[in-house]
Amino acid sequence: MRSALRDTTRQCVKLTALYFSGRQQTTLQIGIIRRVSAEGSTDLFSMLDDLPRPVRKAFEALEAEGRLKKGDLESRVAQALRDLPVDLAVKCVERYGSSNLDGIRSKTGFFMGIVRRLTGT
Repeated sequence: MRSALRDTTRQCVKLTALYFSGRQQTTLQIGIIRRVSAEGSTDLFSMLDDLPRPVRKAFEALEAEGRLKKGDLESRVAQALRDLPVDLAVKCVERYGSSNLDGIRSKTGFFMGIVRRLTGT
């Protein structure tokens, strides 16, 4: 977890330096670091064990096909899928896997959009 926090901190400092200055920058960095510390790892693969077996298998199939790499999706995807019925969660993963992801900047946001559309929220 410490290495994930360290890597996230470095990325945070680099990105906020580009867009913010002074107090704004420091406040944003502290908020991001707190969030990562509270959540632990922000990577989906660190939370796969918490998901039902069919959902894990669907993610593992995407990884085997090369459609999903470590770091593509954040842990909030796993948190959202845990709250869904298993069949709906698998459907979300399959829909993500069958989508054209070229040009998608935020794969996590894209996935969360699939979840929202399929749940109707």
